[in-house]
Amino acid sequence: LVTLTNDSENAPRGIGAAMIVDETAGLIGGTIGGGMLEYEAINEAKQLLQAQRGQFHHYGLTKNASSQLGMVCGGAVDALFTYIAPDSQDTWDAVLDSMLNHKTGWLVLSLDGLQAGFLCGGVMTGMETPT
Repeated sequence: LVTLTNDSENAPRGIGAAMIVDETAGLIGGTIGGGMLEYEAINEAKQLLQAQRGQFHHYGLTKNASSQLGMVCGGAVDALFTYIAPDSQDTWDAVLDSMLNHKTGWLVLSLDGLQAGFLCGGVMTGMETPT
């Protein structure tokens, strides 16, 4: 899961924009802005999936760098790459449905990222509701 945690100036998408990336298929759903920014983030995510870890990454989109990447937007974004173990297809189906249909939902992760659940419309998918 790649989520923008900070944006400045003329960034293509704002805080909270997210996309789901698969190790083999690449982009599964969502967007953090398209173009080379998204291309680079997808490649980064694939490497992190192989390593089974997450990280923060800063992308500077200065006017000069943006034009070299073929982007119209400028500014900068920080992206949080969250590794989530692929343990439940039902959870991922619920997350993707929420993203594609603009439903508000919450991804619930264990601190190690090995268990994932999704809460949407009062229904928890993938794990027990935390108490």
